[in-house]
Amino acid sequence: MPNQTRNSSKTFLFLALALLLWPAASPAKELKVVFSAYTPPFVLTETHRGIVIDIVTEALAYKGYQVKPYFESIGRSFELFSQKQVDATTIIQESSKLKAFYSADFMHYHNVAISLKSKGYQISQFADFKDLDLIAFQNAHIYLGPEFAAAVAGNPHYKEIANQEQQVLMLLSNRTNLAVMDRYIFTYYRGKLINEGKATPEQVPQLHELFKPTPYKAAFVDAQVRDDFNSGLEQLKKSGRYDQIYREYSQQYFHIKQR
Repeated sequence: MPNQTRNSSKTFLFLALALLLWPAASPAKELKVVFSAYTPPFVLTETHRGIVIDIVTEALAYKGYQVKPYFESIGRSFELFSQKQVDATTIIQESSKLKAFYSADFMHYHNVAISLKSKGYQISQFADFKDLDLIAFQNAHIYLGPEFAAAVAGNPHYKEIANQEQQVLMLLSNRTNLAVMDRYIFTYYRGKLINEGKATPEQVPQLHELFKPTPYKAAFVDAQVRDDFNSGLEQLKKSGRYDQIYREYSQQYFHIKQR
């Protein structure tokens, strides 16, 4: 019995020492990441989900990062990133001239010019914007190319606003002639406004296809985090998860309920 007691004591001491020396599991490194507000279903601020949030979060998780999301306008996200108050910002292009380590393209917006069908506008080129009231998302003149920028530069009725729900409401309530935005963001907000009784299905949109799909990147303060994101993004695509994320949100949100 004394030998058993001594052996038990030795075993206990060995286990205790092993636990002390055993390297603790490294906690996930938290990254502060800015996402564009007003861009559902790409970013859903209420649930901290959405196409872009899911892609970014899951790509970074491959390398052990945990995302803490911030939701800001494009302009505000530039400020936060420039001041290094956040680790990354999403949905950006190198044409923004923000000093950063840019990722590979990870998503596209399918921007269109949208009018009400009842107006009967025939728009096939940017020159047709002349003299029309036109609203677009923040920094559209930077992101949509030099031809678009030149077309709106001389238009006194052109303005950019951060809140894209407001864009859709202005179009559907005849307070502007044209709205330039991603077709899926428009579809989401049109459905929301119809469901809330702020618009009717009779306000039928007409989409003018003037833009090619616009690729966007994520921007990082740290080059290694950027590389880790690119690696995770590649794994998402190889596994089929990337396409699955798009399918899930398409099935859930891209329809309009009739009141």
